[in-house]
Amino acid sequence: MPDKRLMLIGAGALGRQRAQCFRRIAGVQLVAVASRSQDSALRLAEEVGAPFAGTDPERMADQKPLDAVAICAPNDRHYPLIKWALQRNLHVFVEGPMCNTARQAEELNNLAIERQLIVEVGFQRRYHPVIRRARDMVQSGGMGQFTYGEVEFFYNILADSAGGDPWYVDQEVSGGMCVCHMSYGLNTLRYILGDPVEVFAVANNFAFRGPGHLTEEAVAALLMYRSGAVAHIVAGFAAPPGFPTGTLKAYGTTGGFTLQILDPPYGTFYAGGSQDEMPNPPGSDDLHDQCLAFVEALHGRGELLNPPADSWRELRIIEGILQSAKLRRPIAVP
Repeated sequence: MPDKRLMLIGAGALGRQRAQCFRRIAGVQLVAVASRSQDSALRLAEEVGAPFAGTDPERMADQKPLDAVAICAPNDRHYPLIKWALQRNLHVFVEGPMCNTARQAEELNNLAIERQLIVEVGFQRRYHPVIRRARDMVQSGGMGQFTYGEVEFFYNILADSAGGDPWYVDQEVSGGMCVCHMSYGLNTLRYILGDPVEVFAVANNFAFRGPGHLTEEAVAALLMYRSGAVAHIVAGFAAPPGFPTGTLKAYGTTGGFTLQILDPPYGTFYAGGSQDEMPNPPGSDDLHDQCLAFVEALHGRGELLNPPADSWRELRIIEGILQSAKLRRPIAVP
């Protein structure tokens, strides 16, 4: 079966990591790199052996036959780039979040279904062995009845903004803290514990105020489940340097677990009065494993864990959280 031809869009740090992953995978050929900076595109193309580089992915697609694109650009470019790719009958890999609004996600999901095309969203933690063990424990009944969960997911963005604000503190570009950052913790929580039916949230903003900055800098959200279980997630952009964060805990009637969901993931699992430590497995690389799963899907094999319908659902939950924080009342999630 011939290699699938892939264009990478975005030559920043994460684009470089994804390009290196795809370069090592059989069954795909990285044929082009596009970036707003010609120099960046050329450097990355040379680094990964892509024969074509430029600044205009649409024009490049007219000149080079493609099967798929991998989008590693800032969040506000995701929606127009995915829509363009799907309309050209190209499969899509895109970094999370898929887009900035639930309405955009609904449109893209419907278009992918209509065109029978793959869209895989880059929440790679779903491919990590520690995270999958936690999900298996919940689904197999290994913790009894799920009763309570929590996620703490902060990031010291102040260190990144010392030389000028990065794009993710721009509300319009990033979609806001909940879309840009909280979504990664929420995505892992949902994969393990399922979807809430109601949310209640509060928010604040201390460090990034004014035009072009974040509306919500830190958010705490209570998630209510149909079973009666509850969970909470707290996330924000103003963590102190070196402060521990990135944890997920779940409690059941007979067991539970505590997880570190930032690099490197690891966990402690409790059941029947005993506990089992699971370190990050040697050689584990969920960025690579997700890219591999995408390539396998392009060849009609395997399973993808981040379809567009899931991102649509996630963005509806996030918009419910934001509405609740604004109105200071619980919001049912449709």
